[in-house]
Amino acid sequence: MFAVITRENLLLMKKFQLLNYLLVAFLAFQFTACDNEPLEGTFQQDDPNTAAEGEFKAKVNGQDFLAETASGVLSGDVLVITGLKTTTGESISLSIAGAGVGTFDLTAGTGTQTFGTYIDSNTPVNPYISFVAFGGTGEVTLTEMDTELLTVTGTFNFVGGRMQLDAEGNPVLDGNGDPVIETVEVTSGAFNTIEYTIEDNGDGGVDDIFFAKVDGVDFIAETLTVTQVTIAGVPMLNVVATNAAGATIRVDIPENQGVGGPWDMESISNGTKLIAMYNDGAGGEDLTSSPGSIRILEFGTTTGKLWAQFNFRASDPLGTDPAVHQITEAGFVVDYIANSGDITNVLVAEIDGESYMPDMLDIVQTPVSGIPTVWITTEDTTNAQFLRLTFPEAIEVGMYQMTTDLTVGDEKIALYIPDTTDPRNFKSVTGTLSIVSYDTTEKIIEGTFEFSAIDTTGQDPTVYQIANGAFTIQLD
Repeated sequence: MFAVITRENLLLMKKFQLLNYLLVAFLAFQFTACDNEPLEGTFQQDDPNTAAEGEFKAKVNGQDFLAETASGVLSGDVLVITGLKTTTGESISLSIAGAGVGTFDLTAGTGTQTFGTYIDSNTPVNPYISFVAFGGTGEVTLTEMDTELLTVTGTFNFVGGRMQLDAEGNPVLDGNGDPVIETVEVTSGAFNTIEYTIEDNGDGGVDDIFFAKVDGVDFIAETLTVTQVTIAGVPMLNVVATNAAGATIRVDIPENQGVGGPWDMESISNGTKLIAMYNDGAGGEDLTSSPGSIRILEFGTTTGKLWAQFNFRASDPLGTDPAVHQITEAGFVVDYIANSGDITNVLVAEIDGESYMPDMLDIVQTPVSGIPTVWITTEDTTNAQFLRLTFPEAIEVGMYQMTTDLTVGDEKIALYIPDTTDPRNFKSVTGTLSIVSYDTTEKIIEGTFEFSAIDTTGQDPTVYQIANGAFTIQLD
């Protein structure tokens, strides 16, 4: 079973101990969309701020929530504001990327940095989050952000969702085998002159994070290292976390593994296999994954960003050591390339089985209906072929369905012209665009794509298949 852990939730562990609970949010969610109807909610975004100075308040399903403590942390451009009721353990947190005066959409997608969270007092390890797959939605408005006094004022409303869990922490399924979704409505949210601190690690990047449980007990990493090695010609990454007692958890990942899963781990490796190991640091044997599985949500070989979740049963594959341990709810976010620097923009694909390797690539960043949009335009001048991808600049790590036309401004579309000497547009009708890594500091995006392209005018019945598409670009 996997816990759906947003990368931002992992990063916030070092900022608020309370937000550790977000690491096990969405327990066992398998990253497939749930067949639930869009949630209905009335949000009055122009509500007046009724909070007194230093106050953080809201209504949770109509019941008053008044925080006993409230604070904020600004890390990079991400502001996290938290109101906590210490007597009950309830809390509301708002994570806002690009924080400043204005209104921000709290509807969270995979990897988003802007979302709302509500943790109740009964099940703190299963928070409600405004996650789009669970019908989440909402907005926060920052009406004042004093960068000298370091205070922030604003209003908010959101709907948060989570999977209903049984007594053993497993998801409850409906008659169709889909997870049952529980929701909470947070309304009339307001905070007034909440103090925040600035946390900056000095290099513009993010802190590496590792989290796991060993036999149900938190494994708190004191050190976390990522080493790039090449064994028998295979580039590998060794991720090693060590706690204060000297116990270690290690995960070996081939650099060509890519995004996806869950993939099964091996129990014995020659150094080139996907495998996990646990050693209690007390002189025992290295216990390996038997069985084990891992899901990789972000893996940028250019950006160096790696985000994964895994679980495994640790045992001695040779049977010498009888010890057995369960490593669960494990995940990490690391950036193993300290400074990606300037890169060469590239896009390649296969069109009806033939390689498409353009000799011209241009990137245009322009708003469409007020939404900043990226246009990757390429041309193979030798073979007179043209291919263009379009997607919103604020796109996040994840997989998206491609559509045909750009109307709202946030669509993901592609255009293919098989012969630029006699141009005819063939548009994406079906297909997927996957963002496998997005370094928002260096503005490097890595992605893959595939789609079917047709002439929507109906003049040419040919259907072109574009497959194995991949690109790496750096925005201005």
